[in-house]
Amino acid sequence: MWSSYGEDLESDLKDRSSRLQRGAYRAKPVRRVYIAKADGRQRPIGVPALEGKLVQTATVEVRNAVYETDFLGFTHYCSKTRQGWFTIKRSTVQKRIRRKIPDLKVALRRRLHEVVPDVGRWLGRVVRGYYNYYAVPFNSRCLAQF
Repeated sequence: MWSSYGEDLESDLKDRSSRLQRGAYRAKPVRRVYIAKADGRQRPIGVPALEGKLVQTATVEVRNAVYETDFLGFTHYCSKTRQGWFTIKRSTVQKRIRRKIPDLKVALRRRLHEVVPDVGRWLGRVVRGYYNYYAVPFNSRCLAQF
């Protein structure tokens, strides 16, 4: 239970971590519960033990950190060239594009009363800087989106 779990938390976590590292950790059996469906049949649901949930969550966090494909603002993925050769392609991480556009809108709003040529020079530097960083082979769709 969550309420009793935190009573001896530090030693429990050290023990669990030690068992995971040694390969001695064994998940507790999943409790099977049945819920009624609309047509009268029963649907089985597995309810893992609290310890199992915590181990699963920690495992997901570690694996995401190890196998994360987003690196330096790019998503890396395997593909083939037109000639059929294997290649690693990169595309801009979508959340970076979505975050940059509103930032530009705010910055342009702050420059609303500045001289137009000055704003144009500033915006040109911003766009050139963005292209200098993100203009890599196979990333033209993301650049066009920007």
